[in-house]
Amino acid sequence: MANEDRIRLESKSVTRRKEKQTRFIIFHLKRNLAASIARVGGGLLLAVLLAQAADTIEIFSHKWSIPDAKDWKIDTEEGSPVLHLLTGKEPLPGPRRPYQFALADTPPFSKVTIEADARPLKKSLMVVFGYRDPAHFNYVHFSTDTGTKQPVHNGVFHVFGGERVRISSLEGPAAFPASNRWYHIRVVWDGATGNVQGEVDGQPVLALHGVDLSIHEGKVGLGSFDETADFKNVSITAGLRLGIIGTDTSHVIAFTNSLNTGRVTGANVVVAYKGGSPEIEESRSRVDKYSTELHDKFGVRFVDKIQDMCGSVDGILIESVDARTHLASVKEAAACHKPLFIDKPLAASLADAREIARVAASAHVPWFSASSLRYSPIQSLKQEPVKGAIVWGPGPTEPHQPLELSWYGIHAAEMLYTLLGTGCTEVTQTASEAADVVTCRWKDGRLGTMRVDRPYSKFGAVVFRDKNRVEAQDDVPVDYVPLVRQIVDFVASGKPPVSNEETLEIFAFLDAAQHSKKSGGNAVTVDQSKGY
Repeated sequence: MANEDRIRLESKSVTRRKEKQTRFIIFHLKRNLAASIARVGGGLLLAVLLAQAADTIEIFSHKWSIPDAKDWKIDTEEGSPVLHLLTGKEPLPGPRRPYQFALADTPPFSKVTIEADARPLKKSLMVVFGYRDPAHFNYVHFSTDTGTKQPVHNGVFHVFGGERVRISSLEGPAAFPASNRWYHIRVVWDGATGNVQGEVDGQPVLALHGVDLSIHEGKVGLGSFDETADFKNVSITAGLRLGIIGTDTSHVIAFTNSLNTGRVTGANVVVAYKGGSPEIEESRSRVDKYSTELHDKFGVRFVDKIQDMCGSVDGILIESVDARTHLASVKEAAACHKPLFIDKPLAASLADAREIARVAASAHVPWFSASSLRYSPIQSLKQEPVKGAIVWGPGPTEPHQPLELSWYGIHAAEMLYTLLGTGCTEVTQTASEAADVVTCRWKDGRLGTMRVDRPYSKFGAVVFRDKNRVEAQDDVPVDYVPLVRQIVDFVASGKPPVSNEETLEIFAFLDAAQHSKKSGGNAVTVDQSKGY
C-alpha cells in the first residue's frame, strides 16, 4: 500500500510538472507567434487572434502579456495604480531562466529607459530588457543579497538559448537594503553599445552594470525570478526623459499626450512637480485635475521637490500658468544642469525675464521660450521679405501679472516677432475696454502692429510686401505638435531654436508698450540692453 501511495504521488508530481511546462510552452507560443506572423504579409488577422488569446492586463498606459492572469493583480495604493505579482514560480525543467514576468506590448526598443517604484516582498525582483523570445533576453536582478553572497542575485544576466549567465561584476553593495519597502528603480539600456545600468533611488549600483553585444533590440518586462513584488509609477521611455514643473495648464496634457503616445517621437514625460498658485483661479481650479490625468493616464511620476527630478530627466519644461513663479523655478531647475524650456510667457516682468537669463547663463544651462503660434502656418508668410505686418489675437489679462500683455498677448507678440524679427526701437500703445493696439517702428523703418481683443478672438496676420502686395491668414489654427518637436530637438542638441536675445527683446517690447499705455499713448523707446 505504501508503494502504491508513493507511485500515485510521484505520478501526480510528474503530471503537475508536465502541465506547468505545457502552460509555459503554450503561453510563449502565443506571446511570440503573433509577432512572427505579423511580420509575414497576409497574416495580420491570425496575428490579432493569437495575441488576443494570450493573458493580458492593462496598466501604466500599456498592455502587458503575462503567463497566468491569476498570478497578477491590479490595485491602487494611495491613489496610484499598483501591479502586484502575487505568486512566485520556480523556473521550468531545463535551462534555469526566469519566465514569471509581465512583458510590455510595445515595439522592440534598441534604446530604452525603464523607471518604476518597486517593492520586493521577499528578497528580489527584476526588470527584463532586450526580450526577443523566451530563450533570448537580458534582465537586471535587484536583490537584498550581494553578488558575492549569492552569485545569481544582484546583477545583470544574459539568456541566450541556455541558462542565464551573469554579465556583471559580483562586487558592490546589494541593490536593496531591505525588503517590503518601496524603492525607485531605473534601468537604462543602449542596444547599440550594449551598455546597461541599474539604479536605485537615483544612485547607480556597481553590480548592476553590464555590457552585452549579442542582443541589440527587444521588449521590456517586470517581474521576479521566483519571488513576489509590487510595481507602480512605471514608465518606459525610448528616448529623452522630460520633467514638468507646474501642472496647472492644459499645455501639460497636450504636450504629454503628443509625446507619450508617440505622435512626437524622441522623448517622453516621465516625472512632474505639481506646483500651483492658489490665488489664481486658472491655477487653483485645474492643478489637481491635470495632475491626476498625468498620473493616471500617462503614468507620470510626481516628486515633492524640483531637485528630486534632476537624476531622472534629460530636460525640464517649466509650465506653470503663473509666470511670477518662473524665476524661482528656474533657480531650482538650473541646479539640475539640464536644458530648460520655459513655456510662454517667459516671465511676468522684464526684470524677471532678464534675471532668468542671468541665472541660466551663470549655471551654463541652455533655455528657450516660445508660443506655439510661432510654429503655426504663419511661418509661410515669411518665405518672402516682409515690409510690415499686422497681427491679432486674444488679449485677456490676469490681475496678478505685473506685465499685462504677458498673460495672453504674448501669443500675438510672438507672431509679430516671427514675421519681422528683432529690431523694434519705439513703441506706442492705445487701449480701450475691449482691445489693446500696439505699434512699433523697427530700426530699418518697417512698422508692425499688434491688436489683442477681449475677452477672446481668433489669431490672424497680414503681411505687406513690395509692389503693394498683401498676404493674409485670417484664422490661424493652434497646434502644439510643431512646438513640441522643437522642444525635443532643443533638449537633444542644447541649441535654442529661438535666440535668448529675441525673447528678451519681446519682453522689452511689452514693457515699453505698458509704459506707453500708462503715459496716455506716448512713444516709448524699447530698452535693448540685456540687463545682465
